[in-house]
Amino acid sequence: TAKSPAQNQQTQGQFPPPGNKEAQLPPPVLPPLPPPLPELPALCFLIDYPCALQRDILLQGRLYLSENWICFHSNVFRGTKIMLTLKDVITMSREKTARLIPNAIQICTSTEKFFFTSFSAREKSYMDVFRMWQNTLMDNVRPYNKFPQGTSPFTG
Repeated sequence: TAKSPAQNQQTQGQFPPPGNKEAQLPPPVLPPLPPPLPELPALCFLIDYPCALQRDILLQGRLYLSENWICFHSNVFRGTKIMLTLKDVITMSREKTARLIPNAIQICTSTEKFFFTSFSAREKSYMDVFRMWQNTLMDNVRPYNKFPQGTSPFTG
């Protein structure tokens, strides 16, 4: 049926009626969901250290160490969670902030570098993490109660 010019002006800019299949828009295509974070099996953290992750700003949080994992969690802004298996770590080094203050540790994987700072006892923290990393690489993981005297996170 022919429409008058007045009727055409009324319908311009409006969506077609729902029964018109030719003019219906396709459903939106949503991007796939990111894979979920790996579930940690009954993880027992041996020790945790208050520290900060250096990004655009310092993200205050805690570094957690277990027999096979090193994790960082911060509640700053939206929250930050980092979970690394110790076997993924390629290098680990003692670092300084502002080229002067020896309170940082850098941990590198094949794809990322993590700069953790603000350790109150950087040397002890570094040695605990380094020893657990070395033991994991040698498949010689020792439970926390079998650390040599003076290196257990619970005996200071």
